[in-house]
Amino acid sequence: MKKNSKIFQEISDVEKKSVLLASLAREAVTIKARTFKKIEFEAYAQSWNPPFRLEVKPTVKDLKLGLESLIIQFDFKDERYFSKVELAFDDWKLFFIFVSPLYRLQRRQYRRFKIPKKMNNEVFLMRTNDQLRNEQCEIIDISEGGCSLRVSYDSLEIPHQAIALIDLRLGKMDSFLQMGRVRYKKAEKWNGRSVVRMGIEFKKNAKSDQQLQKVINLLSTDLFQTWSSHP
Repeated sequence: MKKNSKIFQEISDVEKKSVLLASLAREAVTIKARTFKKIEFEAYAQSWNPPFRLEVKPTVKDLKLGLESLIIQFDFKDERYFSKVELAFDDWKLFFIFVSPLYRLQRRQYRRFKIPKKMNNEVFLMRTNDQLRNEQCEIIDISEGGCSLRVSYDSLEIPHQAIALIDLRLGKMDSFLQMGRVRYKKAEKWNGRSVVRMGIEFKKNAKSDQQLQKVINLLSTDLFQTWSSHP
């Protein structure tokens, strides 16, 4: 059995899979795609031609793609789905060919993603309440609702429920400011030193929420690609 095999649930019923993909086309759902060369783009579902072909329309023109494999991801009715597909062209139209299983991300796994060691991880805790901190720290995991930080030991002095402003930069994505509230603090040992693990609950903000969703999309796609690459 694959490691973390409970994270992704296969949609094994052929009829359910076909109904789902037909619904995507009917509602022109946006599908996020990534080639194995890390080229990313979005496309609108256009029409479902069972049993394998989904016609799509890229959101950008002059997209240079060959006959290659993709990892795709889409959200539908508050659920997130993934699959590997093959690209095909017919009469200047673009198709995703579903030759691999379609998976749904289990809801209990939806909210929390660990930050891979290979990912650039630059985070600053800039302010708590009215106190300037400018402390460089490390983000451990993240979700749409909050994150866990590894901060200095003197952060135990920060009050519970304090308002925190953090500056996040993950991977090659642009940095963005996120405001939240301190929900817990826990002293622990890390690489031989005393640190504090701090939980932050994010406050809703339209601008930062867009950047946060990009981070979640990137992490969830990476998770699926890593998971699906191992038998």
